Order: sequence, then C-alpha cells, then structure tokens
Amino acid sequence: MAVSTVARNFKSLAVDLRIPVVVGAQINRQAVYESRIIPGSNEDKSKIQDALRARRPQLHQLREGGSEQEADLVLGLMNYNTDYADEQVEFNNSQGNGRSGPSKLEVGTLKNRYGPANRWVTLAFDGRYSLIRSVEPGENL
Repeated sequence: MAVSTVARNFKSLAVDLRIPVVVGAQINRQAVYESRIIPGSNEDKSKIQDALRARRPQLHQLREGGSEQEADLVLGLMNYNTDYADEQVEFNNSQGNGRSGPSKLEVGTLKNRYGPANRWVTLAFDGRYSLIRSVEPGENL
C-alpha cells in the first residue's frame, strides 16, 4: 500500500511540474535464480548469451509493490558482466583473464504507455569511470 502511494505522489509531481521523474527499483532477485542456468565457459558463446538474455528483467518482477502501474515508461537494465561474473570469477582468476574493461549493458523498455515495449539496446558500461556509452564499431564486449 505504501509503495503505491509513493508512486502516485511521484506521478502527481511529474504532472504538476511537467518534468520527468526518474525512480529506481530493484527486481526480485529470486527471478534471476529461477531462470536458466548459465553454461560453463567451455560452452558455445551463443548458448551463454541466450542464457543471459533469459535473465533480462521483466515487468512482472516489479509487481509486488504496484509502483509500475503509475509509470508511463519502465526501463530494465541488464549488466551481463555482473550477472555472469558471480559464476565465472574462479574460472577467470585461474586463467588470468579477469575483465577490467567495459562490459555489455542492455537497456530495454519493459513498459511504454505511448509506444512499443520490449525493445532492447546494447551499450557499454565502464565501471572504472561510471560511464555508460555507445558501443564502438568492432568493439567486443
């Protein structure tokens, strides 16, 4: 009940001031653990990417509080390196190939009241500089 009240107040603020209001929310992490298991590092890269895509956030994972009902636009973020890192830290350390550069970050529309939803775009996230940018041509993330 309290979450939906806060969401309505944010919506009212946005309408009254005629500005976008951005609010962050974390999905239920249990949804990630219930998704497909990520194959080992010696598997085909496309199988690994498919398993990671299955972990993309979905709108129903936010429904516990009802905050998304007031929103005109809901975006989901998927940082591949973070979700994959937990399962690969030991392998990378043993191989000496831990990542220190940019990682793949996907941003997708989970809800769009005024346009299409379920569209995803790939960006590069460089954690060293807290920078999100376009992927450069030929860059392998």
